[in-house]
Amino acid sequence: MWSSDDYDDWELGREVTTTDDGSFEMTFDSEELMTYVWACQGTSLNPDPTMALYMTDYTTGSTDTECVDCESDGAASIFSTLIAASLVVFAIFFY
Repeated sequence: MWSSDDYDDWELGREVTTTDDGSFEMTFDSEELMTYVWACQGTSLNPDPTMALYMTDYTTGSTDTECVDCESDGAASIFSTLIAASLVVFAIFFY
């Protein structure tokens, strides 16, 4: 069992499930290109999860966010290729 003090800097989110349907989905605001570490534990409903009457083992993992506006159109690659080719031609011409 974990202690509340262990995760003081974590944000606690809750989703209510039933015995018939234990699935859930959570969303949160995030920054681009970040890795977020998460932990999940099922408990009976209690304001303090460490005092819940019933609880499951907790699992942990991480998820990475993407950069939505980082699409490359290839212009930078073409431009750098043209500069490199120009330098090669320039070097051969003056060699």
